[in-house]
Parts: sequence; C-alpha cells; structure tokens
Amino acid sequence: MTLNSIRLRVSLASGLVLLVLLFSVYVGGYIVVQMIGDDVQVPDSFTALARVALGWLTCFIAVVGIVFVIPIFWLQSRLFLNPLDTLTQQIREIGSHLLDEACPAIDWPHDDEFGVLAQSVNEMIGVLALKTRQNEQSKQSQRALIAGMPDGLCVFDVKGRLVSLLKQPDYTNPIPGLVVGESLSPPIFPESDCDAFGRAMREALCSDRTQMVMLCCREADGSYRHFEVRVSRMDDEQGVVVWRDVTKEWREREVREQVEA
Repeated sequence: MTLNSIRLRVSLASGLVLLVLLFSVYVGGYIVVQMIGDDVQVPDSFTALARVALGWLTCFIAVVGIVFVIPIFWLQSRLFLNPLDTLTQQIREIGSHLLDEACPAIDWPHDDEFGVLAQSVNEMIGVLALKTRQNEQSKQSQRALIAGMPDGLCVFDVKGRLVSLLKQPDYTNPIPGLVVGESLSPPIFPESDCDAFGRAMREALCSDRTQMVMLCCREADGSYRHFEVRVSRMDDEQGVVVWRDVTKEWREREVREQVEA
C-alpha cells in the first residue's frame, strides 16, 4: 500500500464520518420538527421557529465539521504521513546503495517511534555491510588459494556431473573430457575409472571423509595421462575434486618396474 493510497483512504474515511454525522443530526432534527408539527398541537410560529433552528443547527454542524476536518487532514499529513514518506524515501535510497562501501544510514532527528524504526534499520544495514565485507574477504581468500595451487580444481554433484570447473592444472595440458553438466565418460575415461570415480564421490558425500582414486584419461594422440584424484565433501549434494597430474611419476615407476623385472 502506497502513501498516496493511505492519504486517500484517510481522507475518504474522515469525509464519510463527517457526512454521517451531518446526516444523523439533520435526520434527527427533521424527525423532531415533524413530530412537533404533526403530533403535538403547537402554534405555527413555534413550528417555524423550530425549522429555522434546525437550519441554523445544520449550518453550525457543517461549519464545525469543516473547521475540525481540515486540521485533522493537516495533522495526519504532518505528524504521520510526511514522516513516513521521508522515512520511505531514505530507505529506498539505502536500498539502491546497499552494496556500496559508503552506504548511507537513516538520519532521523526525533526520538519517537520512527526513530526506533530508523535505528533498527541502521543496525540491520550495519550487520549486512559486515557480512558483505566478510563474504568478499572470503571470496578473495578462495581465489588466492585456487590461484596458488598447481592442481586442477572442480566441483561435481552427487550424480558425478561436473558443476563448475574452477581451475585446470598448471604446467600441463588441460584435462580433456571435463564438460560442465556432464559426467566422466568413455572413450576419454575408461569405464572402470568412471565407475570408481562415481563410487568415490558417493562415499565422500555420505561419510564426510576425503576419498582418493587413481584415474587416467586418453589424449588425442592415443597416450594416457594419470591423475591422483581427491574427492572432499562440500555439502549434501556437491563435492570438491582435486586433480593432480602424476603421469611423470607413473611412467617412471613403469620404467623402474620393467628394469627390475
């Protein structure tokens, strides 16, 4: 409900009350005059005098009503609607600058009900500003942490679908087959590795323990890359997955095993 509609309703209600009052007085006086003129035998001069008195009474009630209604309109606009209008304008201005560093506060000079409301809104703005700064600091810390780690980082859901690819591994080629909204699938990833990754994801979300699984993916030239994948629970539906490229270590171990054999 807007302030204009409030003003209109208050004005209509006041006018309606005035009309009802005038109508009641007029009807009551008219009934009295009719009773005097019809049922009671009185001189005609007295009946005429009663009618004149009724007319003057009606005029008096109308004048008194106008004299009182106009101040009532002024008082309700001055003491209630104008302060509320001012408070609403300040709140709208705050709403348009809520995320700014220098968000304005409500300036209310009076210690009344509107002052209590303004103080409550200012306290709420202070809490929101503090939470906004804390969230921004947390995001900056997360971005710095992600940028500083050399491994790949992404988010998968409980069904094994990629939700967000936050970072590809440094110093190596990007991991193929990571498509947002899709799961790991052949021929890039072996089917057995896809099943192992799905089990690790479900186990991590259910047990709240970090799961590790070894995966490999096929490159365009037919060679395979090997990854040490760690899955950690983020919430009930999503998990963080860290991809560490261990292809070099894997091949060195294969060569060492062949030499020892």
